[in-house]
Amino acid sequence: MIQQYLTFILDSTLYAVNVFQVQEVLEYEKPTPIPCTSELMLGIIRSREKNIAVIDLRKKFSLKPKAPGKDTRIVVLEVKDLDNGLINFYGIVADNVVEVFDLDDENLEPYSGSKNDEASRFVTGVTLQDNKYTFFLNVDRIFSQDEIDSFSGKPVIPEAKYAKIETGEQKPKTKKAKAPAKSKPAAKEKAKPAEKPKSAVKKKSSAEKEKAPVKTGSLLKTAEIKRNEGGNRRKKTQAK
Repeated sequence: MIQQYLTFILDSTLYAVNVFQVQEVLEYEKPTPIPCTSELMLGIIRSREKNIAVIDLRKKFSLKPKAPGKDTRIVVLEVKDLDNGLINFYGIVADNVVEVFDLDDENLEPYSGSKNDEASRFVTGVTLQDNKYTFFLNVDRIFSQDEIDSFSGKPVIPEAKYAKIETGEQKPKTKKAKAPAKSKPAAKEKAKPAEKPKSAVKKKSSAEKEKAPVKTGSLLKTAEIKRNEGGNRRKKTQAK
């Protein structure tokens, strides 16, 4: 498949990026520095009513700093944020922009860097023409997600998270440990009212019973009986 690429020079080395990820090429203007940002960020510029963060690609590639000249350009790239899928615009400073050319992907040779080589993460292939190498860059891979987060002011999240997003791996859900149920305080038992001591009932002795007073009615009956008995006795004596 034939693709179009934009080539630019950085420290005498030729690089190429897919034109579909190039927003525009601007003449160099000094970016306005922003305090407390990444060391790779040179500052911001204004273009098409947008603020564009300008990144120091020389420092990213561990190259010596160089003062901008008349051929210096700012290439504005469209970089995908793996966190939310949005497209961010970043400008990279190039010593010179060369041309736009067509290339069949079959003519693109794989990059033979080691696995521990950071460049192997964003260099997709190379070509050799007129004894000069051209390195083809994956724009979405030039900057790590941590660096993109630092450019946009977002909190930095470990890069391993985004590797899982790209491969479709999902982080296993961990069950949250349930908090132990709070034990209810034992209900206080209501104190039973103290039973009143039963009053002791004294049994009356036989002597006390005899001393007990007799009702008046009983006394009158007894006296009447005695009088009748006495009258009967006198009648019997007279009859004799």
